[in-house]
Amino acid sequence: MIQIARNEIIEGITVKVIDGQYGILKKDVNTIINMLFEEIESQLIAGNNVIFKNFGIFKIIDTKDRIGRNPKTGEPIQIPARKKPIFKASKTLIKACNN
Repeated sequence: MIQIARNEIIEGITVKVIDGQYGILKKDVNTIINMLFEEIESQLIAGNNVIFKNFGIFKIIDTKDRIGRNPKTGEPIQIPARKKPIFKASKTLIKACNN
């Protein structure tokens, strides 16, 4: 599996934009991508789900308190409840990834 960084996404979009002759500069693409991620983050912090049709849903789930184990000592430790951001892919995205 290859990991793609934000700057690689920006570069890929920039290439497509330049090839398409849309006249958008790389710095503008970077700004737009950063604004998108910031808006997703702020909506999640506010408790809202972020839905991209045919792509997926970003949402926050609440995890419960639980007992875990220290991997070095095997000693039980209390893991507190917390909020956890998750992404759930749409059926369309899952289907596209499996074709």
